[in-house]
Amino acid sequence: MVRRHSITILLLLAVLLGVLPAAAQEDAGCGTPLALGAGSHINTRPGIYIRNLPTRSGGIAEYLQSSLTFRVVDGPICADNLNWWQVRGPSNINPGWIAEKESPAGRYLIFKADVDPATLCPEPLNFASGSQMPLLNDVRIRQEPGLNALVLHVAPQGDTATVISGPTCVDELNWWQVQVPWQGIIIQGWLAEGRFGATFVLDPDLPDPDAICGPAMRGLSIGERGSVNAIDNQPKNLRAAPGLDGALLYSLIEGIAFEIIGGPVCADNLNWWQIQIISRPEVIGWLSEGGPGNWAIDRFTQDRLPGN
Repeated sequence: MVRRHSITILLLLAVLLGVLPAAAQEDAGCGTPLALGAGSHINTRPGIYIRNLPTRSGGIAEYLQSSLTFRVVDGPICADNLNWWQVRGPSNINPGWIAEKESPAGRYLIFKADVDPATLCPEPLNFASGSQMPLLNDVRIRQEPGLNALVLHVAPQGDTATVISGPTCVDELNWWQVQVPWQGIIIQGWLAEGRFGATFVLDPDLPDPDAICGPAMRGLSIGERGSVNAIDNQPKNLRAAPGLDGALLYSLIEGIAFEIIGGPVCADNLNWWQIQIISRPEVIGWLSEGGPGNWAIDRFTQDRLPGN
C-alpha cells in the first residue's frame, strides 16, 4: 500500500514537473520585447504581413512590400513564441498586428523609430483653396483636424465641400479645412480625405469619365477627305459642337463627301471631327467617327472614291 502511495506521488510530481515548466517555457519563449509602448513609432522590414489577430494563424490584413512607419497602439502580446504589437499606419494601410521577429531566434521585423508624426500620411490629393470636393461617403466634419476632435456635422454622400485650407497630417490622415452647406447655413470644419485605403472624396486628378477616348481613327487628319459611312442604314448626325449635346444641324446619309477642317476632340467617349461638306461648302459641323463595328467615317483612298 505504501508502495502504491509512493508511486502515485511520483506520478503527480512527474505531471507537475512536466506541465508547469512547459507553460513557463512557452511564456519565456517570447523573450524580452522591444522597449515600445502605445504611441511609439516603428519602422518595418519590407515583405512582412500585418495580421488581424496576434498570432501566425490570424488572417492577413495587409502585405507590406516596402518599409513603412507605424504607430504602436497596443501590445506586446505573447503568442507562438513571438511578441506581437498592434499597429496603425498610413490611412491607405489596414491596421493590425505585427510580429516583432520572424521566428523566436530569427531577425527583427520591426525597429523603434523616432519620427515626426506629421510625416506619416500618404501623399495627399491635389486640392487647392477654393476647390470643390465632391463627397463619396457620409463624412464627419470636425472642429479640429484629428480623430478625437469634436464632430460638428456629418456631411451626407453626394454633398460638395469647398476647400478652405490644408492638408494637415494628424493621426496618419490628411485633413482639409472645408465649408459645407446645411439647411441654409455654412458649417466650417475639418474632414479626412480617406482612411484604411478608402477615399471619402473624389480625386480631382481622375480623368473626366466623359472625356476618355481611344486613339483617333488612323489616317484621319486636318485636310484629309472622307465620306459618311452609314452601312447600318442609320443617318449620321452632324452637330454644331462636339458631343452628343451639340445642336443637331443635319442628318447625313451614306456616301456624302467632306473635308476634315478640325479635330479630333474627345467628348462623350467619342472622337469628333469638324468637317465641311464638299458639295455644300457652307455646311460645317462636327461628326463622330464612331467606333469598331460602327464607324461613321470612310477615308478616301485611290482605289475607292465616293459612289464607287
